[in-house]
Amino acid sequence: MTKQDDWNYKESVLIEPCCCRYECGNYVLSVKGRMTHFNGVPPDEFVDSITLSVCDMFDLHRQLVEILDVECQRMDLEDLIQNQNNKEENL
Repeated sequence: MTKQDDWNYKESVLIEPCCCRYECGNYVLSVKGRMTHFNGVPPDEFVDSITLSVCDMFDLHRQLVEILDVECQRMDLEDLIQNQNNKEENL
């Protein structure tokens, strides 16, 4: 896994306070145009995609943690299998 400090984690996805956050309490998820399903969007510009409440962000966080845990386990298993295959080839 890559250390968090090793990449620009805001390069393609941003979550920022809504312009009326003090009234609505929400945040806006923006993604680069190339990541959307919208037509005619500049690929390298951020597009406001959805509005999230704090509760929504907790839901999203939990789902992301679950997915990333599975993906990390998958990568670890793939590494283990590859290492085992390399050992068997060297015998």
